[in-house]
Amino acid sequence: MPDGSSTAGQVADVSDMAAEGAGSPPVTPNPQQEGVVRHDHIPGQLHPHVKWHTDVLVDGHDVYRGYVRDVSLKGAELFLSHNLQHSQFVKLHIHVPPLQDSILPRILEMTARVLSPVYDSRAEYFRSSIVFLQFTFESDKTYLRTRVE
Repeated sequence: MPDGSSTAGQVADVSDMAAEGAGSPPVTPNPQQEGVVRHDHIPGQLHPHVKWHTDVLVDGHDVYRGYVRDVSLKGAELFLSHNLQHSQFVKLHIHVPPLQDSILPRILEMTARVLSPVYDSRAEYFRSSIVFLQFTFESDKTYLRTRVE
Protein backbone atom coordinates (compact mmCIF):
# COMPACT_ATOMS: atom_id res chain seq x y z
CA MET A 1 0.00 0.00 0.00
CA PRO A 2 2.33 2.74 -1.18
CA ASP A 3 -0.18 5.54 -0.69
CA GLY A 4 -0.59 4.71 3.02
CA SER A 5 -4.20 3.64 2.66
CA SER A 6 -5.59 0.39 3.93
CA THR A 7 -8.74 -1.50 3.16
CA ALA A 8 -11.07 -3.30 5.56
CA GLY A 9 -9.44 -6.32 7.13
CA GLN A 10 -5.90 -5.20 6.34
CA VAL A 11 -3.44 -3.67 8.77
CA ALA A 12 -0.90 -1.26 7.37
CA ASP A 13 2.67 -1.63 8.57
CA VAL A 14 3.65 1.82 9.85
CA SER A 15 7.41 1.26 9.45
CA ASP A 16 7.02 0.36 5.73
CA MET A 17 4.88 3.42 5.06
CA ALA A 18 7.37 5.73 6.80
CA ALA A 19 10.23 4.35 4.71
CA GLU A 20 8.25 4.73 1.47
CA GLY A 21 7.19 8.32 2.16
CA ALA A 22 10.63 9.88 2.23
CA GLY A 23 9.31 13.46 2.27
CA SER A 24 6.65 12.72 4.90
CA PRO A 25 7.01 13.70 8.54
CA PRO A 26 8.23 10.85 10.75
CA VAL A 27 5.57 8.58 12.20
CA THR A 28 5.75 8.12 15.95
CA PRO A 29 4.25 4.72 16.81
CA ASN A 30 1.86 4.43 19.72
CA PRO A 31 3.59 2.35 22.46
CA GLN A 32 0.32 0.54 23.23
CA GLN A 33 -0.01 -0.66 19.63
CA GLU A 34 3.29 -2.51 19.20
CA GLY A 35 2.45 -3.04 15.52
CA VAL A 36 -1.06 -4.39 16.14
CA VAL A 37 -4.19 -2.42 16.87
CA ARG A 38 -6.45 -4.36 19.20
CA HIS A 39 -10.14 -3.57 19.49
CA ASP A 40 -10.00 -3.29 23.27
CA HIS A 41 -7.46 -0.42 23.09
CA ILE A 42 -9.72 1.92 21.09
CA PRO A 43 -12.90 2.52 23.11
CA GLY A 44 -15.92 3.51 21.06
CA GLN A 45 -14.34 2.81 17.65
CA LEU A 46 -14.26 -0.96 17.29
CA HIS A 47 -16.62 -3.35 19.03
CA PRO A 48 -15.68 -6.26 21.26
CA HIS A 49 -16.10 -9.55 19.42
CA VAL A 50 -18.50 -11.35 21.74
CA LYS A 51 -21.18 -13.95 21.18
CA TRP A 52 -24.00 -13.36 23.62
CA HIS A 53 -27.27 -15.29 23.53
CA THR A 54 -30.38 -13.25 22.99
CA ASP A 55 -34.15 -13.59 22.90
CA VAL A 56 -35.95 -11.45 20.34
CA LEU A 57 -39.60 -10.57 20.89
CA VAL A 58 -41.41 -9.70 17.67
CA ASP A 59 -44.86 -8.09 17.72
CA GLY A 60 -45.00 -8.60 21.48
CA HIS A 61 -45.55 -12.36 21.34
CA ASP A 62 -43.26 -14.27 18.94
CA VAL A 63 -39.93 -15.15 20.59
CA TYR A 64 -36.86 -16.16 18.58
CA ARG A 65 -33.55 -17.24 20.10
CA GLY A 66 -30.23 -16.30 18.59
CA TYR A 67 -27.10 -14.39 19.45
CA VAL A 68 -25.49 -10.99 19.05
CA ARG A 69 -21.93 -10.11 18.03
CA ASP A 70 -19.96 -6.89 17.61
CA VAL A 71 -21.89 -5.15 20.37
CA SER A 72 -21.58 -1.42 21.05
CA LEU A 73 -23.71 1.05 22.98
CA LYS A 74 -25.50 1.93 19.74
CA GLY A 75 -26.24 -1.51 18.32
CA ALA A 76 -25.01 -4.96 17.32
CA GLU A 77 -25.11 -7.70 14.72
CA LEU A 78 -28.01 -10.08 15.38
CA PHE A 79 -28.00 -13.71 14.20
CA LEU A 80 -31.33 -15.60 14.09
CA SER A 81 -32.77 -18.58 12.26
CA HIS A 82 -35.80 -16.34 11.51
CA ASN A 83 -35.63 -13.56 8.91
CA LEU A 84 -36.70 -10.20 10.35
CA GLN A 85 -38.00 -7.39 8.18
CA HIS A 86 -36.00 -4.24 7.45
CA SER A 87 -37.03 -1.35 9.77
CA GLN A 88 -38.94 -3.75 12.03
CA PHE A 89 -39.01 -2.87 15.73
CA VAL A 90 -38.16 -5.64 18.21
CA LYS A 91 -37.57 -6.06 21.92
CA LEU A 92 -34.28 -7.73 22.87
CA HIS A 93 -33.21 -9.63 25.95
CA ILE A 94 -29.43 -9.98 25.70
CA HIS A 95 -27.89 -12.50 28.10
CA VAL A 96 -24.50 -11.08 29.08
CA PRO A 97 -22.32 -13.78 30.64
CA PRO A 98 -20.84 -12.99 34.04
CA LEU A 99 -17.21 -12.13 34.57
CA GLN A 100 -17.14 -14.59 37.49
CA ASP A 101 -18.49 -18.15 37.44
CA SER A 102 -20.44 -17.76 40.68
CA ILE A 103 -22.72 -15.03 39.29
CA LEU A 104 -25.73 -15.48 36.99
CA PRO A 105 -25.81 -13.85 33.54
CA ARG A 106 -27.15 -10.31 33.39
CA ILE A 107 -30.13 -9.87 31.07
CA LEU A 108 -30.24 -6.51 29.32
CA GLU A 109 -33.57 -5.38 27.92
CA MET A 110 -34.00 -2.86 25.12
CA THR A 111 -35.98 -1.99 22.02
CA ALA A 112 -34.20 -1.96 18.69
CA ARG A 113 -34.74 -1.42 14.99
CA VAL A 114 -33.64 -3.98 12.41
CA LEU A 115 -31.44 -2.82 9.53
CA SER A 116 -30.20 -4.73 6.47
CA PRO A 117 -31.18 -8.36 7.14
CA VAL A 118 -29.24 -10.85 4.97
CA TYR A 119 -28.70 -14.60 5.01
CA ASP A 120 -25.19 -15.47 6.21
CA SER A 121 -24.35 -18.86 4.69
CA ARG A 122 -21.17 -19.23 6.79
CA ALA A 123 -23.09 -18.79 10.05
CA GLU A 124 -26.23 -20.49 8.63
CA TYR A 125 -28.34 -17.73 10.19
CA PHE A 126 -29.99 -14.52 9.10
CA ARG A 127 -27.71 -11.65 10.07
CA SER A 128 -29.17 -8.23 10.77
CA SER A 129 -27.63 -5.01 11.91
CA ILE A 130 -29.68 -3.63 14.76
CA VAL A 131 -29.77 -0.17 16.30
CA PHE A 132 -30.61 0.14 19.99
CA LEU A 133 -33.37 2.72 20.41
CA GLN A 134 -34.11 2.60 24.12
CA PHE A 135 -32.93 0.61 27.12
CA THR A 136 -35.73 -0.45 29.47
CA PHE A 137 -33.54 0.38 32.47
CA GLU A 138 -30.78 2.99 32.54
CA SER A 139 -28.73 0.54 34.65
CA ASP A 140 -28.70 -1.86 31.65
CA LYS A 141 -27.09 0.80 29.47
CA THR A 142 -24.57 1.59 32.20
CA TYR A 143 -23.71 -2.10 32.59
CA LEU A 144 -23.33 -2.56 28.83
CA ARG A 145 -20.96 0.43 28.76
CA THR A 146 -18.71 -1.29 31.33
CA ARG A 147 -18.59 -4.45 29.19
CA VAL A 148 -17.93 -2.91 25.77
CA GLU A 149 -15.69 0.10 26.46
